Amino acid sequence: FDRNAWKRQWRAKPENKAKRAVYQSWYDKNRRVRTSEQRRAEALRQHYGLTMGQVLEMAEAQNNTCPLCSKHFPSDNLLSRTRNYLVVDHDHATEEVRGLLCRACNVLLGRFGDSVERIEEFLSRARSYLEKA
Repeated sequence: FDRNAWKRQWRAKPENKAKRAVYQSWYDKNRRVRTSEQRRAEALRQHYGLTMGQVLEMAEAQNNTCPLCSKHFPSDNLLSRTRNYLVVDHDHATEEVRGLLCRACNVLLGRFGDSVERIEEFLSRARSYLEKA
């Protein structure tokens, strides 16, 4: 089944050309052009119920620093989708926001399932491994 051939045939029919024109007209009138900052603000609101202002206040309260690794983030790069930025950390069981972490630390916590016991076990093994080397 050649999906592209089917699309070309459908688009070639005069009645479908009219439908496409109506759909395109509606889309052009109703689509929302949003910046990356607007999309980020919308995602924060939908996922965590936070405004961009609240997140910036949280970052300021943490001195724009990740509380786990102490990495500092310049205020103009706090939430941008670059390689290094602060993300909202939350408890997956309760959905409660805990704070802001750098992306790397947030991923690390997620890999351990937010379990203190699993983190302590890993650190113990890592210490033993490094002392052998």
